[in-house]
Amino acid sequence: MTKRDPSTKRKRRISTKELIPIDGEKLRVLLWDGGYGSYAAQAAALGTNEKRLRLALRGGCFQQATIVRWSKNLGVAPKEIAPEWAILGRNGNGGEPPVVGDWLATEQLTRWIETTNGLQYRIFEMSHRYMNDDRRARGKVYDMGGLSDSDRASLVHYLERHPQICQQIGIHLNIAQNLTALPDANGRDWWVIDRWVPGRTLKEILAAGPMPAAVLVGVMRGIAEGLRALHEHGVIRRELSPRSVLLEEGTNHPVLTDFELAKLLADAPTVAHAADWEHVDDPYRAPEVSAKSPVLGPASDVYSWGRIFLHATTGHLPQVDSDDEAKAVDQLPKSLRVLIGACVAIDTAKRPQSMNEVLQ
Repeated sequence: MTKRDPSTKRKRRISTKELIPIDGEKLRVLLWDGGYGSYAAQAAALGTNEKRLRLALRGGCFQQATIVRWSKNLGVAPKEIAPEWAILGRNGNGGEPPVVGDWLATEQLTRWIETTNGLQYRIFEMSHRYMNDDRRARGKVYDMGGLSDSDRASLVHYLERHPQICQQIGIHLNIAQNLTALPDANGRDWWVIDRWVPGRTLKEILAAGPMPAAVLVGVMRGIAEGLRALHEHGVIRRELSPRSVLLEEGTNHPVLTDFELAKLLADAPTVAHAADWEHVDDPYRAPEVSAKSPVLGPASDVYSWGRIFLHATTGHLPQVDSDDEAKAVDQLPKSLRVLIGACVAIDTAKRPQSMNEVLQ
């Protein structure tokens, strides 16, 4: 396995974390009072770019570390630009729970999460408003507030990508089943509602340490089956991580979800451009995905699958293309050593070129 030159400067790694909303109006006042009149000057004062500045002024959500850095640059306390935000309880924000079509959002499961291309969403557990059979769903709401009608219209293909792919695949044991996608009553938010999978994400499971070998094989095989189904329908997942794998309680059956950034190989608008990947360096993502002119295929998902395998086996994620990663591969049983080593190769040509090869 080729080792990266240690003298090469590595890009700072930023993980996708829960986000906190900015008070856009307060931030705007602080910047004007500080004498920063133009967008360029305001962005420079915060130490960010104009795209992220505009998102902040609309009340967008950011990581705690970003908020701390910006408040320090402005000479104010973090709460001045981002009042403390708590996870909502079962009654939403103190009023009635959100109602979306036939569904009621009964419990918020996450804070705001930002995707690589700038979309922001949070996840709710939903219950059916009319059926008395304990019917539940996983609801994902995208924040569209503050956007103009034209900007909102330009994002339609971003918002439809996940339900579009679910519909394309149809019923599959390892792929999320989408129930509906629709705007809320005010047109501010966009909801995507999937069949409920009781359990936790693979990310939550791996936080407790390595996965038992007997469980690991079934989980990784199921993830591979899901990826194979995507590839057979002309879809490259391209940003697979443990956060987007649900493990069913009791069976550990894996279900792939969160297809916002999946790539359709057929002629379709892209939902992420090369510049988008520069802001978030995902340690599971294949290196070619963030190239300026990416050539993507099933081997890109093979890489992510191999990285997840190493994390699940060792209990931690080795640094990309490092001695630690090579050591983790060497410690695998002989029957897996060659396969996983090939999967995480930096050179695309050295990897298995399909999930069929992996499964065999």
